Amino acid sequence: MRPGWIARVAAAGFAVLALGCAASAAAGSTLPSGFEERTVASGLSGPTAVAWAPDGTAFIAEQRGRVRVITPGGSVRTSPLIDISSHGEYEVSMEKYNKLKIGMGRSEVESILGGKGTEISSSTGGGMSFSVNKWEGDNFQSIILSFKDEKIMSKSQVGLK
Repeated sequence: MRPGWIARVAAAGFAVLALGCAASAAAGSTLPSGFEERTVASGLSGPTAVAWAPDGTAFIAEQRGRVRVITPGGSVRTSPLIDISSHGEYEVSMEKYNKLKIGMGRSEVESILGGKGTEISSSTGGGMSFSVNKWEGDNFQSIILSFKDEKIMSKSQVGLK
């Protein structure tokens, strides 16, 4: 094991706390003896985890699906390394969702939603076909439809406004 491994792991844990709890210091939080709180980076949104590269670069995971990079010098790179926070293939909305009616045919659905969606499951039996498709938009907003014989059998939505 490399020297300093335990210190680095402890520093990683406390860095995440410092990144996520800077506001609590202003409220008068207390730290154990021998520890200090200092801001090592700002401009992060809901940091949840940190990983360290051998050169001292920190990779910070944020709740909304981004990985931010902090250089060994302490500066946060402007662009995230990874950003899956708002990438949806379809423009879904409550307005479009409300146009979808039980019994509506798949071709009309695809016209309203702008495509076939992603098939989650499908099966056939007893002369009938069943499938579940999902249309995902920005910020994980989704429309999920169950089809029986190419007609809407049930519908649900997540996060639409």
